[in-house]
Amino acid sequence: MTQHFDVHKPLFVRSRHYPVIFKGKTFEYNSHFPWMEMGMDEDAARILFNTDLVYHNEELEVEAKIGDRLSELKGEKLKKLVRLTNAMVKKRCTTDKEFQNKKVKGSLIEDKQRGLIRSWINRNGWALEEYYELRDSILSEAPEPEATEK
Repeated sequence: MTQHFDVHKPLFVRSRHYPVIFKGKTFEYNSHFPWMEMGMDEDAARILFNTDLVYHNEELEVEAKIGDRLSELKGEKLKKLVRLTNAMVKKRCTTDKEFQNKKVKGSLIEDKQRGLIRSWINRNGWALEEYYELRDSILSEAPEPEATEK
């Protein structure tokens, strides 16, 4: 499966032999490359990605607990994040119409739901502090038990 550059996902150094050097800092194999935090232009980060020097790695993202961490949420935990976020939004809205415009839209497809949450995050800077508290509290909960067949 071919990866596509996603500005919302963290980048990691792919090459074992060629570290990435930016602004005097050296980033070795599989280390997080915080291009956005360091002020790198999106086009430059895209070039590094397209030339295979950096890549997205969901396992490293979870391990390092960086990025938006939405890939760590699955099933009920993802639904719970949407429910709690929308409850928080509803408290701040004065009309139902305002709530309908500002709420996180829902989807039964987990990847699509993550995309809807990311879009919501980009449009609603006013709510991010409370959103991150909700997300982090859900992430710190015990993992859901695996379904077993009977």
